[in-house]
Amino acid sequence: MIEKDYIEFFEINTDAISTNRGFYYQYLVTLKKWILNYIDKKENYIYCEVDDDIKEIGSKLIFTQVKCYSNTFSLKSDEIKKSIFNFYIQYLKNNQSIPVEFCFYTNTSISPREKLLQAWVSNPELKDRELAEQVLKTIKEILYAELNKHKRQKLEKKNINSTEKDIIKDVSVKLKQEVTNLKIDTFPKQIKWEFLDYNPIYAVDSLFSEIRELLSNKIFRNKPIQIIESVFLCEIFRCSQLPEKNKRILSNSRITELLNETDSGLEKYIDERVLILLNVRFIEIEQNFKSILNIQDSFEKRLDSFDEILTKTSAPKYPKNLTFIPQCLNAEFYGRQESLEYIKEQLIKSNGLYIKGCGGAGKTFLVQQFINSNQNQYDHIAWLNSSPNLLKSILLDSVLIENLNVAFDVRNTDDDKINLVCNKLNQVNGINLLIIDKYENDLNVLKKFLFLNNWKIIITTTGEIPEIPCYKLPCLDIESLVKIFSQYCSEPQDDNNKILLDFFNYIGYNPLAIKLFAQTIENSIDLSLESLFNSIKEQKLDDENIEIEFELIEEDFPITLLSFLQKKFELKNLTANEKLYLEFLSLLPSDDIDIVDIALIGGKESYKKNLKDFTNWTNSLQRKGWLERVDGKIKMYRLVQEVIIYNTRKQKNGFISCVFLVNWLFHRIDEVSQCNPSLSFRFLKYAESILKSIKEEYRQSIYQPLLLLENALLNAYNWIENTDSLHKRWIDLIKRSENYLSPDDTSVAS
Repeated sequence: MIEKDYIEFFEINTDAISTNRGFYYQYLVTLKKWILNYIDKKENYIYCEVDDDIKEIGSKLIFTQVKCYSNTFSLKSDEIKKSIFNFYIQYLKNNQSIPVEFCFYTNTSISPREKLLQAWVSNPELKDRELAEQVLKTIKEILYAELNKHKRQKLEKKNINSTEKDIIKDVSVKLKQEVTNLKIDTFPKQIKWEFLDYNPIYAVDSLFSEIRELLSNKIFRNKPIQIIESVFLCEIFRCSQLPEKNKRILSNSRITELLNETDSGLEKYIDERVLILLNVRFIEIEQNFKSILNIQDSFEKRLDSFDEILTKTSAPKYPKNLTFIPQCLNAEFYGRQESLEYIKEQLIKSNGLYIKGCGGAGKTFLVQQFINSNQNQYDHIAWLNSSPNLLKSILLDSVLIENLNVAFDVRNTDDDKINLVCNKLNQVNGINLLIIDKYENDLNVLKKFLFLNNWKIIITTTGEIPEIPCYKLPCLDIESLVKIFSQYCSEPQDDNNKILLDFFNYIGYNPLAIKLFAQTIENSIDLSLESLFNSIKEQKLDDENIEIEFELIEEDFPITLLSFLQKKFELKNLTANEKLYLEFLSLLPSDDIDIVDIALIGGKESYKKNLKDFTNWTNSLQRKGWLERVDGKIKMYRLVQEVIIYNTRKQKNGFISCVFLVNWLFHRIDEVSQCNPSLSFRFLKYAESILKSIKEEYRQSIYQPLLLLENALLNAYNWIENTDSLHKRWIDLIKRSENYLSPDDTSVAS
């Protein structure tokens, strides 16, 4: 546990309310809570500007952040990220005493694109496991990013001494560990959201009217509403300015004291300067004016009702963009003109196609560019991002649901709701375009959208979709890849670009990876392409000097190279057997794996079963986009292999899942090299790749099996060569064997 005094190094100052343009709205929210406490006779204490905008102490401790904005909010919004961070600091300080709750209260609404926050608000208890995991992951990302930002800001202060710097660094490490250990049943479930969906003017107006209605309660002894309202607001302002935080308290007893005053006696508590500052006098005049407008409005509504009757029988009209359509920057578009032409021609011939390519190949970017170039060819366009799955993506797309005017009933199942959406889409006339981006699963849902009337469909995926034309996205030409690298990295290259070309080949000509590596170099002080490339080959991307943060438009927070790759190639939607199989394949040569070879590794007695299982798993993983199968050969993306290895070695007893396959491989090489060495040659490349993939410092859980495998490998090499390099490998193996095994163990290095 972190000392509370140290936590304060990262605490946010929330006292300077005069800089907040919505502070009047905050005062009205505070006033409403205060008078409701009094009416309901709750002995809760309300603090102004202590630890948060509003702090309530009763049966539980409630911290409330109040925001009055004209813009919508998302989990990418700075205000929400700051609030979550401040909530977390208060959570660490107060969670040991009484139950704690955190509330983000705002007049505005959630951004139409913000599906995760919409789902969270709709399911505040986070009972859906998939949603809960996504929320927890996002909260951790926010907290990591905010911690890094605040750490950087505090360390950059000029008046800070070395002791304080050490404390900040130490507390930062401890706080990050606390964040890492967060569970969904702790801090995340204590956050509540209130989005009123009002514009700022109406929000203030509505709250103002609501407060006046509450003040008409007889408990306030028929005091003039305008007077006691002004008195209470001035009292809130007075309390918030007190230098001692423990005195900034609004209690029921204070209201009673004020009500005991005569009407004329109350006047002394009214500070006109405060009311002018709060804009109260203007709002009172505005209220009277609005009452006149309301009369006029009632007549206008009657006229509108006649218009509605006349227009009800006409066909419904839909906006061109039925959802939010992500835009791309033309300046980043290289070498895909032929692909654009192919997609255009294919959509003339058929109702749709899917674009297949590994993660980061540029599928989404290509479709964005297609829309930019061809949007005038379509009457309506809809874009569905199918992450985490297509079903939830559709049902949580509030913009689509609203634009289609779909009405869901509480009795509707998810399948019913999808059918209602499809029915509405079928009613949209014209030539229309539907994009389903990042498709992973939910084939039953997808099938409902494949045969819609008047809709062309483009799907992007890393996997395969049956019975739909496929366009496999080709690699970009070298010239385009060089342009991408040069756009993000200013490091000059040699005349023949040898290192750059070797780097492109190593990472599989992946445009996104090229962009990420280029940005890492550009944002660093001393990294070069050559040094970073060496780190890739030596599996050192998790070294501290490479953890350089940079920003991507599609990401909410600053990221590092490895963290983004791990997120991009996260193992999901896999069975346990598929995951183990993929972890083993990640240790083998990326473009030279023979299914028959790896089936034989288990021995002839298991060959038929292994061949069946490995074939089925290979086919399934190809459909899901994790590898490619060409006849009996397997090709894996090198970047995917690298990320799996990084993730595996972080696990407790990493690589232990591969111990049986390593032992089988040892026996195959050792067995055949003793009778017919040439039969072992087909297996040597797999052993070499495994030993190269699992670095010395990560072999603890399977050290002896790897020593045995290396011993068998070198014995087999003795039949092929007798070189100095082989001799050096034997010496190195003997040294490592002696360090690990007892002196009388003769099982290796023999």
